[in-house]
Amino acid sequence: MSSAFFPQLLRLGLLRLPQPFAEGDHLPEKPFDPDAGREGGRFQGPDRGAVVSPAFHHFRDRDGVEVDLVLERGANEVAAIEVKAAATVTGADFRGLRKLKDAAGKRFRAGIVLYDGESSARFGEGLYAVPIRALWDMK
Repeated sequence: MSSAFFPQLLRLGLLRLPQPFAEGDHLPEKPFDPDAGREGGRFQGPDRGAVVSPAFHHFRDRDGVEVDLVLERGANEVAAIEVKAAATVTGADFRGLRKLKDAAGKRFRAGIVLYDGESSARFGEGLYAVPIRALWDMK
């Protein structure tokens, strides 16, 4: 189930569809399985019983401001991830996330900049910098 939000952004030229994978790209042999432990990765719907797979998008506005990965869950929730190779993060690294947050309005849940640093920090309401290494340090 997808909302009217992303089709509207497509019409306005603010969103690009994901590019198809080229031959030789590394793809999982099977889709994510909610029962696969650490390898699983689906969201539960509001009724806690239904499994709702997110839709993945890439955000780019007319000025070229981008967000690497936008996840849309149903009609009411949008989250986003920006990936930076730098060891430090500044407010400027959140430019695309802030533009998406403004465009999504109440639907925006969180924006994360993954970076090659040491500590997590908050950069405003719903905006966070998180070290990439945290992905592997979670237990």
